[in-house]
Amino acid sequence: MSPLGTLNGIRYIAAFFSNGLTRRAGKAVFTVTHYPTAEGLSSNGWDYTSNTMVEDGALADSYTTPGQPCPNVWSNWIMGKFGNLPAPPNPWNLPAGAVVLTVKVQLKVRCPTAGHRLPVATSWDGGTNWTTWEILEYPTTLGWVEYDATQGHATWTAAELEALVTRFCSLDAVDDPPGRMDYCDVFKVVVTYEV
Repeated sequence: MSPLGTLNGIRYIAAFFSNGLTRRAGKAVFTVTHYPTAEGLSSNGWDYTSNTMVEDGALADSYTTPGQPCPNVWSNWIMGKFGNLPAPPNPWNLPAGAVVLTVKVQLKVRCPTAGHRLPVATSWDGGTNWTTWEILEYPTTLGWVEYDATQGHATWTAAELEALVTRFCSLDAVDDPPGRMDYCDVFKVVVTYEV
């Protein structure tokens, strides 16, 4: 049974979720997922980037050269715009009054070199301002990693979702081995909201 409580004189029932969120009784939580589109993709140093638009086992790849000082994060990157492209307004289809709870970037990637770093950042205004780089780690076999963009930008509005851009990189550093390959099957943005 959900615990009862009172907040500012309002009696509520708190429902707990696996991601640690709580909500008031009478509110519904929804999740919507967007994948990159051809219009929104750009890259440098990666080949076959169109493969990142769908999860099908076809991989984009990036060959990186060691010896560049960390963090030279712009050497090899992929960037995807998830907001309003040549599409109808509000492609996220959030209803009026929706409150954004989480914005998560999920990537299915691998690098045969253990411990290889994967920087990820997200913009809420079309690329002018960005969250601080979150340094994740490539798995050595193809698998999912996740970045919670609400850690770098706590409150997202529906308008900011329309200007959402995310980017990730192959991070070169002086201690990286030569001839390293990074691979990406797909990346996507998952938004959870409450109405």
